[in-house]
Amino acid sequence: MPIYSDLDFSFGLNSFTKDVNKKTDINAVRQSIQNIILTGLGERPFDADFGGGLYEYLFENDTTIDYGILQHRWENLIARYEPRATLEKIEILERESNFDVDVRVTYKVILQDTTVTETSTIVVELERLR
Repeated sequence: MPIYSDLDFSFGLNSFTKDVNKKTDINAVRQSIQNIILTGLGERPFDADFGGGLYEYLFENDTTIDYGILQHRWENLIARYEPRATLEKIEILERESNFDVDVRVTYKVILQDTTVTETSTIVVELERLR
């Protein structure tokens, strides 16, 4: 039986219940963390501090991006908005050959009274199309 559940943001229809599909446990937490990182800063109407703003850095010059500040911001946001996960590390890997950025977020999800933990990694690839 799932402990955590959230709406599936693909909004697919469950064929049995005729309701919106849901994400459970580790998938619910994964979707939430991706949402935090990919949402633009100030994009949520009543919470101006929410959002990691990853896409805002897509067209910045490489010399002006401070990945340490970005990483610290994401750590604070995940700690504040996703209490179901314990963050282990965030890696921002820059591929200079084609100016792409990979973001790897590694975290643990507590599933049953702190006895079962599951480690997962999210990889977000950000590519410039020019």
